[in-house]
Amino acid sequence: MILSISMKKMIPLNQHMNLLNDLRTNQLISLLNNPRINQLINQLISLMNNQLINQLISLMNNQLIKPALDPNAITTKWVDEKGNALKDPVEGSKPDAEGDDVPGYRALRTIKDAKGNVTNVYERLAHVPMTTWVDEDGKSLKDEMTGEFPDKEGDDVKGYKLLHSKKSDNGDVVNTYHKIVTTWVNEAGKILQDQKRRRVC
Repeated sequence: MILSISMKKMIPLNQHMNLLNDLRTNQLISLLNNPRINQLINQLISLMNNQLINQLISLMNNQLIKPALDPNAITTKWVDEKGNALKDPVEGSKPDAEGDDVPGYRALRTIKDAKGNVTNVYERLAHVPMTTWVDEDGKSLKDEMTGEFPDKEGDDVKGYKLLHSKKSDNGDVVNTYHKIVTTWVNEAGKILQDQKRRRVC
């Protein structure tokens, strides 16, 4: 018996690759012509450009456009015990009376020279103080923050009255509040309206 084998014409590999590339190119063109895809690409480019611009502005503000201090003016510095700067120096006499100018550090002393220049000296804390804002039941009213931020004005949390700010031995600050509620009643004491929170100004 004689076997008859029919062989199809084989296409070279490079032609397969060309066909595949053409297919991918056509798919890419189709995607780019899709208005929704085009809009997303433009939004991504805009976002990237905005981020680059913001970074450039920040760099210029911090490094290039920083005004030089008047050499004849009184200045204030914030340094650690080795003299390393913890904040940029500024003009004027600003002794850290409350010791909270630099989060994560404790004020050791304030030095004033014969010209009136001030140097606040700090040591790093083993425990970095945290500040929290809670109601009487301990429920958080704001995200906690690193550093010591007692609510001196009593207006950190809208709709609440500050009861007290307490500082623990390790430097943590807890601001505690009471929710303010206003009630409308008649002469007989009957409520005329639902209780509503009063905004603290």
